[in-house]
Amino acid sequence: FANNIGLFTSECPYYFLSADYVNKDGRYKSGNIIFSKYPIIDSGKTKYPGMPVASVIFADILKGNDTVRIFTTHLQSFQFMAGDYADIEKIKERSEDALEATEKVSAKMKVAFEKRSAQANIVKSVTEKCKLPSIICGDFNDVPNSYVYQHIRGSRQDAFLATSFGIGRSFNALAPTLRIDYMLPDEHFEIHQFDMIDEGLSDHHLLLSDVSLKK
Repeated sequence: FANNIGLFTSECPYYFLSADYVNKDGRYKSGNIIFSKYPIIDSGKTKYPGMPVASVIFADILKGNDTVRIFTTHLQSFQFMAGDYADIEKIKERSEDALEATEKVSAKMKVAFEKRSAQANIVKSVTEKCKLPSIICGDFNDVPNSYVYQHIRGSRQDAFLATSFGIGRSFNALAPTLRIDYMLPDEHFEIHQFDMIDEGLSDHHLLLSDVSLKK
């Protein structure tokens, strides 16, 4: 019953929602969303195969005489439940059930790795076709040395690496040093600053960056 989109439209009146999931009566929708202070003149999405339904989306944003394309996506997570986290603790503690717990957790991780790799291939295919200056943002659910990150990033800049140092941390539920959320501008942009902010609203940190088009 909450109007979550309305929380942002006073400052960012333009938006595109992928609406990957819509319940039966149409009163609840969820998916990726891009908000903008400036007009969105084109948008679209490419669905990923399988379940749960997810996609990579884009919005072409017009500011003055410049148009930039913003991509965002949320790649397959491990979908760990309470029982999985309990199994992870058994593995850490090397309990009697550690072997069984390892097999269960590993099987779930294997499925997620396979789905993310397929999704990363789709993101790469979609973003390579873009002729506009573009930025890829999203929760990749994978670390910087992974196939997923390396394949999607390619020759793009990483806003964190351009302005910061160290391992970084954007997700705090499993380990203190997991960076799985990214902002990847292409070579048309200059990155001025980047920050990760923990507002206590999620197990992910807010990513904030100031960039400008090179002239």
